[in-house]
Amino acid sequence: MKLALTILFTCTAVFTATARSAESLDCKPERGSCEFYLCQEAKQQCGPTGYYQRFGHPYCSAFLEEVRPKLSPRGQEWLKDVAYCLQEDFDHLSRNSDPCWFSEDLAIATHSDCYVKTGACELDVIDLAIVVRTFASELTNSRIIGQSVDFLRKCVF
Repeated sequence: MKLALTILFTCTAVFTATARSAESLDCKPERGSCEFYLCQEAKQQCGPTGYYQRFGHPYCSAFLEEVRPKLSPRGQEWLKDVAYCLQEDFDHLSRNSDPCWFSEDLAIATHSDCYVKTGACELDVIDLAIVVRTFASELTNSRIIGQSVDFLRKCVF
């Protein structure tokens, strides 16, 4: 009986300490880094179907690690700027909602504005083609299509 109580109290203490440390994480965007998404996942624990693991971190990493070297010097700087903008906007928006339920909608809703604010409309056609090719598989997602159309509208008009 003593052993069972000791194990119960130890597990409760460890769980409580882990929950408190996750809640106290201060996840801040950093230019040129995708750690923000991993920090948010540790804090919110949305799981593999949540935005952080399914979309945010994988795409951020792919863009910064794989796509960035293929871009012009201007495109490389833009990519770091837009990744930071997306993380900052999401950080501000997610403070007033349940990040696990609304995170993908919130994050995707910021994409076209961040692209335009950071100068995507001025990128050369080759850089834009490389960027679009990276997320082409997501073009079946109606939210991504909507943001793509919104981006084009803002650049053209």
